[in-house]
Amino acid sequence: MRKLSLKNKRIWAKGLMNQCPMGNALPNCPLREYRLMSIEERFKLIDDMNDKQVNEVIAYHHQCLQQEITLRLT
Repeated sequence: MRKLSLKNKRIWAKGLMNQCPMGNALPNCPLREYRLMSIEERFKLIDDMNDKQVNEVIAYHHQCLQQEITLRLT
């Protein structure tokens, strides 16, 4: 699988900041509270994150999606 550039990771993180991919964010979702902010504030938050923080947001959601897919297949 091709690695995403930081620019593309930020774009992906902005999508995650906008809405939960599963429709209902879990109580421990790190972005849950931020989704109540204005879109401008949410996107600025992502723009202000360092590389590690962006990677952590994506990694959390990747793991969450994998768990949800596994649950639905069983």
